[in-house]
Amino acid sequence: LGQLHDSYIIACDSRGLLIIDQHVAHERIIYEKMARAMQGKSVEIQGLLVPLSLELSPQQAALIDQVMPELNRNGFQIEPFGGKSVLIRSVPAIAGDSDIRKLLPEILEGMESEDRTLDVDRIRDRIAVGVACRAAIKIHTPLAMEKMQWLLDELSRTRIPTNCPHGRPILLRFTTYEIERNFGRV
Repeated sequence: LGQLHDSYIIACDSRGLLIIDQHVAHERIIYEKMARAMQGKSVEIQGLLVPLSLELSPQQAALIDQVMPELNRNGFQIEPFGGKSVLIRSVPAIAGDSDIRKLLPEILEGMESEDRTLDVDRIRDRIAVGVACRAAIKIHTPLAMEKMQWLLDELSRTRIPTNCPHGRPILLRFTTYEIERNFGRV
């Protein structure tokens, strides 16, 4: 039907009215695509024109050694660059024009909060979550009707179309009955 505050898609189906958070819907779509690509070892890579030097926190610098091989297998080309710095030469292509300076620290912060026994599946999941969050359409972004329809079509093809990878709800549904009850019609 349209967009509310350049952040929420308003739609309806046979059961009632839907309000979809465009950011978390897109996040779910990207997360599942990234997870499938990593599982199939087919992550497309986007080389950076100019390698990016990034200074890490002491905790992140300690963690990067553990996870760098998995990052490198899944679209990132990262190498030590002296002290607590790393040089990023490529990122997963699905990351699009994300803020790369924030992407890697966000992935590492997600891993820091995990227990210290990170296995490969947990590392891959944190990579997919980080890439999806950074690459997804942001709130306060106007979308054409075609883009909104594309998002809804792609969302319907995901395994879990109800929640983003962080667990937040993607949509609110107001049934026709609830709407009619609130207007005193039933």
